[in-house]
Amino acid sequence: YGYTAFAYDLTPHLNPAGQENILAVQVKNEGKNSRWYSGSGIYRNVKLIKTGKVHIPIWGIAVTTPEVSVEKATVKLDINIANPEKETGKLVVSTTIKSPVNEAEIKAVTTIDPFSDENVLAEQKFEIGQPALWSLGTPDLYEAVTEVSFDGKIIDRQTTTFGIRTIEFSPEKGFLLNGQPVELKGGCLHHDNGPLGSAAFETAEYRRVKTMKENGFNAIRT
Repeated sequence: YGYTAFAYDLTPHLNPAGQENILAVQVKNEGKNSRWYSGSGIYRNVKLIKTGKVHIPIWGIAVTTPEVSVEKATVKLDINIANPEKETGKLVVSTTIKSPVNEAEIKAVTTIDPFSDENVLAEQKFEIGQPALWSLGTPDLYEAVTEVSFDGKIIDRQTTTFGIRTIEFSPEKGFLLNGQPVELKGGCLHHDNGPLGSAAFETAEYRRVKTMKENGFNAIRT
């Protein structure tokens, strides 16, 4: 399916240390895959990710905001730590929340000693006073910087961006963002950029969204 991100773990297929590995990618577009020509080839970013034996797996961090108000917000992080070879040592997971509007930082630390399981889920909660709520006019994003250390050595680090806001749908009130009604003025977009083809260039995508917003749109169906 060409519109959903995916990943493969290449570890079981690697040659022994010191030997060269060759990665070959074959792309097939066998025809009737959509209602229009969706393009062919590798037209999204591809990354080769190298990690240690103990690491945060891809899409291993989930952020939720179970409680949000003007006065305060609760932010919850579920951080998955993978240890496929069941290494034994002291695991420390620390996360720092950085505000988009000031220099305030909040930190939480989870320690597991000893850690030898194949994986573990570290849950961390934060309380943010007077949160900068994400809205259409001020789309402020917080940063959660997570560092993982094993036996005193930092082995992984990821930054997760997230917004704090409330959303609500009801037949009586329609769509509410942070308690305020918002009329969705949307358009349907295919993923190509005209003569640029199906490849996603950041400047082209930014220009398209900027043009739509300048013309009164506030929602996109992709």
